[in-house]
Amino acid sequence: MKKNTILFLLIISFWGLNAQTLSSIDPDNAEQGQELTVTITGTDTHFNQASGTTVSLTRGTTTYNGNNINAILNEEMEVDFSFPLDASTGIYDLNVFNNIDGSMNLNNAFEVLEASDIFTNDEDYIVFYSSQDKTLNIKVDNKIGYFYNLKIYNIKGTCVLTRTGLNSNYNNKIKLTGFNTGVFIANILIKNKIISYKFTKY
Repeated sequence: MKKNTILFLLIISFWGLNAQTLSSIDPDNAEQGQELTVTITGTDTHFNQASGTTVSLTRGTTTYNGNNINAILNEEMEVDFSFPLDASTGIYDLNVFNNIDGSMNLNNAFEVLEASDIFTNDEDYIVFYSSQDKTLNIKVDNKIGYFYNLKIYNIKGTCVLTRTGLNSNYNNKIKLTGFNTGVFIANILIKNKIISYKFTKY
């Protein structure tokens, strides 16, 4: 009986020493409105062998799910995150699940920061939504920059439209006839700065 107890304790000890854990996330912060790729590392994990992997950042009732999960090694993977301009700022826990390692958590792993570079000068741009022809109209003064990118998010923070290389010499009209009704946020990204415009499509 004593030998069995010792054997059992040795097995538990061995299992505890080899338990799968999350080690780090890099970078460990992002600003509101930012999209980035993070590298997540683990110890004794099976990222490359596992399937059904999900990755998320949680803070209270707020969750941001990772996309384009790319397992490079068993202990390293890359994940894309996209944070809307109105993302809740603060410290988030990192959560990873797969069919081999199960659920793993790294508390206080990531921070969402308040956006630092947002245009507020209305003379530099004109953005408005026309409910009559269901178009988003954008005109950016080319003194800010000649080309810009556009991303439109729904109220859940999901990117529903992306346009790149828009020319500031033109009044660009973005047709939104295929969109569902609801509240949307248009982020215009130019020279690492953000113009944000919130509108409602009826």
